Formats: sequence, structure tokens, C-alpha cells
Amino acid sequence: AQGIFSDLFAALSILFDKPFRLGEIITYDQTTARVEKIGLKSTRLRAMSGEGKIISNANLLQKEITSLQHLPRRRVKFALGIIYQTPVDLVARIPQILQEVVEGEKQVFIHAGMVAFGTSSLDFEMEFDIRDPDEADYFMTRHRVALGLLRRRPAVSSRFQGQAGVRTRIALAPASVPENGSRSVGEGDVDELAASRAAADDRDG
Repeated sequence: AQGIFSDLFAALSILFDKPFRLGEIITYDQTTARVEKIGLKSTRLRAMSGEGKIISNANLLQKEITSLQHLPRRRVKFALGIIYQTPVDLVARIPQILQEVVEGEKQVFIHAGMVAFGTSSLDFEMEFDIRDPDEADYFMTRHRVALGLLRRRPAVSSRFQGQAGVRTRIALAPASVPENGSRSVGEGDVDELAASRAAADDRDG
């Protein structure tokens, strides 16, 4: 009986205090889910993976809940590794290129720049805000920005290294620059760079 009253009081708290509402996306523990139904004893959720979840109201309110619906924006962080052979002029333009890609997707650019001299790369970080907090749009926007970065690269190596969470590592390789100035990159340049990078990785392995 005590458990029933606890769930009932928790349901009243949800209805009147409104820590979240029907249809909102919330996170608790390691779960992100949309609220499908708020009952007297339990709340029914739909995880982003499609799984249905039912949790008692009393247990749910004991958790630290974040309502993503109240977030006007969601922050995204990208990490990029730029090889040391990249021309200095191109390195200097990378923050501007990143800003153009983000703003081309109608998102809010925060900042970008080099943060460290890595073991095998110049390490850059970029942060931007996604205007729509919806989980599906959040992932698709990150995907479109990543594609935009690939389209803007002088050449791209054949291997990508991923990091856990929202951090994504993209290894970029520049075109070779002749002594008389810069030039555009042809298909042969891309193939040669990819082959040389793959050979180097095989030697390291």
C-alpha cells in the first residue's frame, strides 16, 4: 500500500510541478526517451532506440531528470586531427572553414581552433549549437556537418578514427603544394595521399 501511495503522490507531483510533460524528450541515468504516457502509478517512455520502457513514478522522480525540451539548443563538440604536413596557410584557415560549414547548416557556430600538438596530428576542436533539441535532428545535423567537412577538405585520407560520445575525429590530408604556389587537388592526389596514409598505418600496425 505504501508503494501505491508513493506512486500516486509522485504522479500528482509530475502533473502539478511538471518536471516534464507528455511528448517531451528526457534523459535519466544513461537513458534518453520520449514521454508517451503519464499514469497514476507509472510513466511510459519510448527510448531513442525504439524500446518501450515503463518506470514507476516514484522511482522516476528519485532520478536526476533532464528535459531536453527545455533546451533551446544542444551543444556539439568535434575533434579533428590535421596531419603535420598540412600547409600553414591551410591550417590558419581551418577555423573559418569550420564556421562556414556549421553556418551553412543554419546552426550556431561557437568557436574552433587548434588545441594541441598531438603525437601524429595538429589537434583541433570545434563547438557549435544545434537549434532543435530533438534527438533525431541532433544526430542528423552532426552527420550533415561531418559531410560538409569532408566536402571542404583539400583531400581526405582513406581512414577515419572515431572517438566515444559526441567527439568525432576526422583525419584530413592536404594537397602537396608546389614551389610556385597553390593548386587544386586532382583525383590522383587523393589516391596517392590515401595510399601513402594506408601504407604508413600498416607499418605502424
